[in-house]
Amino acid sequence: MFAAYLILTPSLCMADTEEISADTLMSLGAPTLAWEKISMVQSHENTLQAATIAQHRLSLLLRWGIDESRNDNGSLRLAPLNKALVEEQRLLATLGQPNSANRVQQQVLGDQIVTLSAKGDAKNAIIRAHQLEQLAPLPAYVSAARGDAFMQLEQPENAVASYEYALAHAAPGEIEPIPTQEMLFYALLDCGRYEQAEALLAKLEPDTPQWVRLSAAPGLVNQDYATVKKMRAQYTLYSGNVTLGQRQIDTLVHTAPMNDDLLTTQAQAYLLRDLPTRSAQTYRIALNQAPDSLEARAGLAQASLARRDFALSQEIYQQVSQGFEDDNSITQFVDNYRYEQLPYFTTDASGGRGNGTLSDYDWQIDNQLYSSPINRNWRLFAHQFTGQGKTEEGTARRIRNGAGVDYRAIEWLGSMEINRSNGNASKTGLAAQVSYLPSDHWQFDLGYDNSSNELAWKAYDSGISAKQTNAALRYQTDSTASAELAYQNQRLSDGNLSQTWEASTTKLLWTRPRQQLEGTLALSTSSNSLPDAEYFSPERDYSAGVTLLHQWTPWQSARRHLTQRTYLTAGEYQQRHFGSSLFAEMRFEHQWALSAHSEFIYGIGLNSHRYDESRENRTLFYLSLTLPLGSTL
Repeated sequence: MFAAYLILTPSLCMADTEEISADTLMSLGAPTLAWEKISMVQSHENTLQAATIAQHRLSLLLRWGIDESRNDNGSLRLAPLNKALVEEQRLLATLGQPNSANRVQQQVLGDQIVTLSAKGDAKNAIIRAHQLEQLAPLPAYVSAARGDAFMQLEQPENAVASYEYALAHAAPGEIEPIPTQEMLFYALLDCGRYEQAEALLAKLEPDTPQWVRLSAAPGLVNQDYATVKKMRAQYTLYSGNVTLGQRQIDTLVHTAPMNDDLLTTQAQAYLLRDLPTRSAQTYRIALNQAPDSLEARAGLAQASLARRDFALSQEIYQQVSQGFEDDNSITQFVDNYRYEQLPYFTTDASGGRGNGTLSDYDWQIDNQLYSSPINRNWRLFAHQFTGQGKTEEGTARRIRNGAGVDYRAIEWLGSMEINRSNGNASKTGLAAQVSYLPSDHWQFDLGYDNSSNELAWKAYDSGISAKQTNAALRYQTDSTASAELAYQNQRLSDGNLSQTWEASTTKLLWTRPRQQLEGTLALSTSSNSLPDAEYFSPERDYSAGVTLLHQWTPWQSARRHLTQRTYLTAGEYQQRHFGSSLFAEMRFEHQWALSAHSEFIYGIGLNSHRYDESRENRTLFYLSLTLPLGSTL
């Protein structure tokens, strides 16, 4: 406005501008010049005027600081926000104790909350917002900033309330409606309120046409149109239908191939579909178009972690570990990377009770402790297995202690363990496993264990051990469909050669927000060279079964959730010399994501299966825990 005033008044010379009053400069939208003018006066006759001018100047500095922080321009990106915060605090100190009647003080405190949120100091932003609420109703723009702070702390429920308040109480022009509604939309998705997110989209879509209505220039593109279309695609992705969501975002990218924001969303979709290599490639394209895009930078880092490109993830971490606390995508990557550097512990426990064919009862606990990464790709681990099974012949107990090294890289996974087993079949053993992953779709596995933990309890009770070899070939289209072919043989110490071939295919059959239905078809056959062994050892058998898996997520909050799974399996089993019979199993389990990096699973089940001439009816239980050891703080 001030620039326009000068243009429209060409006769105005510099000497004349010095005579313009501070009030006039304020009315012309030049608070900085107004502040410089009154600052030349030793004492202000009107301290309220001075405070008002100072507040408006700092608001201008804040807006500039927010714009500067949105891109990666090095160490200077947060400098204007830091300067605004210092000057806001200095001005507040001159205004005395908080006063419900001091409007200027409230405005400065509101701007300070926005500044704290914008620079990533979420906790202090929320504290100051609470203090301001004690003085006066929270302004809409401050409530929106508090919502951003809650999102930084992964508290989407509180963020929803703040955004809704901002949208309901905003004066005309006080907040930007579409960006605030977009943040509300993501907050709703983060806490699993899909119906409300869908309702918000249904309201936005007809109100956001592709072309600006009543525009002076015909054919002017509505900048909010692409944003709303992107939101629709992301709703489809995050509500479970990743295939349709991918098609929607691909269509948008095709119509606007140079839009780095859409490319970033496309890369996110590939990562959701368990295609990390393709995701990383797309993020690189987005970064080539927009080198300063923080979201694309963070996305490439997340994809690099997913595909075990630890060199790249380390490089990006070193670039963004400091000074980017304000960006949620960056802070999530930093959090994930730091947890990747911690040691962690896993345990798997299971057991069951039957009617003697396999065992009267049995249980086993399998623990593994992994070190922090060594030279990025290596970890040391300790492995401890304890199990016991009671049969009509007696009670078999097995303990195996081992230690080894684990290797993880882009195309290769491997582990090697030296162990010692105790019990009736005690021996020193070697176990090794290697996997080759040439792409997002293919995986080849080979494994060897000369002291197998997968024998029948009756075999252990008889002092039998086994050397086990396994191989597998797996192909996945994406996270929604896969197929696998596997082979395993066991050379038992009693001379028996046991071989098993398995083929299976899994496909996502149905999906809705919070719910999925997945189907698996499995075929298998096995043979044993000693069919008259003391343990179950069929000469030849065949099995065909179908498993339906229903998943329901009744609770979600950011990266924490509870998922309930129900497995139903039914099929036919045929054993040479014993004919055919039906088998069935039902399992019910809960998965708790206690944080983004720890997980607890427990479940129970019932199983019915015929072995030789006897039907084994078993109850079973299991639990699993993955827990990082340490803190990233």
